[in-house]
Amino acid sequence: MGAFEQVLPLLKKCVGLLPKEPNPLLQLAQVSAEISKIDLASQSYGQLIEKFPNWSEGYFNYAGFLQSMGELDRAVEMLQRTIELDSSHSSAYLALTGIQKMDDFPELIDSMENLLTSLESNKSLPSEKVTNLDYQKMQLNYALGKSKADQQQTDKAFSYWQKANAIQFSHCGFKVEQMKPFFDSLKNEFKRLSPIKTETKDDSQLTPIFILGLPRSGSTLLEQILTSHSKIETVGEVNYIADVLVNQMQTITEQVYPQGLEKISDEQFKLLGKSYLAQIHRHHPQAKFIIDKLPANFQSIGLIKRAIPNAMIIHLKRDPMAVAFSIYRNFFAANEPYFCSLEELADYYLIYKDLMEFWKLEDQQDWLELDYEKLVLSPQLEITQVLDACGLQWQDACLNFYKNKQRIVTLSDNQVRQPLHQKANESWNDYAEYLKPFAKRIGL
Repeated sequence: MGAFEQVLPLLKKCVGLLPKEPNPLLQLAQVSAEISKIDLASQSYGQLIEKFPNWSEGYFNYAGFLQSMGELDRAVEMLQRTIELDSSHSSAYLALTGIQKMDDFPELIDSMENLLTSLESNKSLPSEKVTNLDYQKMQLNYALGKSKADQQQTDKAFSYWQKANAIQFSHCGFKVEQMKPFFDSLKNEFKRLSPIKTETKDDSQLTPIFILGLPRSGSTLLEQILTSHSKIETVGEVNYIADVLVNQMQTITEQVYPQGLEKISDEQFKLLGKSYLAQIHRHHPQAKFIIDKLPANFQSIGLIKRAIPNAMIIHLKRDPMAVAFSIYRNFFAANEPYFCSLEELADYYLIYKDLMEFWKLEDQQDWLELDYEKLVLSPQLEITQVLDACGLQWQDACLNFYKNKQRIVTLSDNQVRQPLHQKANESWNDYAEYLKPFAKRIGL
């Protein structure tokens, strides 16, 4: 329900009432971090590993917090301790390979390979344990793929990634083609609405900045650069559009979104927008500009334009081959087919591309469009466009974004702690041959 402030005193009471239970203390740390009470989160994690020194999950979760804060050396220490306590902790291996280059850690690679072999030889497990076993094997394959990539062994790296993706795809409950009716319905329903009335933006209002597009297109980098400006905050990737606006609309229309949009008046759209603004404003009550960087909000451009006319929308684009490679080689906790199949990802890309073309025609592309490649090459030029649109002055801190100590909880947390470099734009070229199923399907 998002009632984090209300639950904090209850969790503190639980910690006192259950001194021999680690989970209340862990949850106190997690909730504190969620609402940016970093000192309380850090203190709680410290108490957790002090009171429960033999609980591997305490060290593992503390490592995740430290990593999100950019304290990578300490995060590595916590992950190493996790593995010392539980040598089969696949999540810790995966996190460790994500933080450090694996060229100089042959013993760690051997440990992962031996664990994977052991798990693969387990053929007669009870059915309820099969899913967990698959999860472990999947994570180890992703971790070993990253390790072999660090060692410049492209064939072995992609082979491990293929195995990891195949396991994850086997647990997906749908295919991308089943999403097409929803996207077609989006276009049909919004096409039927009256054109958006042009309104003078009120500079005194809170302005949300939506960064959207495909996953792995650089939204975390752009967020890190922009939030290095003293006037811009972020709520990260939140589902408030779907969880707040869509649910409220369905109550009004008594139909499944996006059906029945014509029943919603302009005034009701504005009230919906106010409920969204209230959700993000509680994270940063003094902020004038707040980023919402959920990539999938590209589906909701028409809704955002009607409910939150004051919003700024930034469509961040990236070479689709670089996107495909970045998605395929990384582990996503959600079992979505476009995260673990090049063919499914290609279908998703085509749906996304088609919908963005639709929004351009409907809304005369009343938003900013940035290229990731240009952002890396000429960051000041690209970011100045955004700041100008916000009416903000340039600040040099935006070029020193890697010194920004804000908490980051996406796959890009390590990359954006470093200065800009071209490697991310070029790394997919070594795997171009393996990415042909994606390229062929999107017509490249």
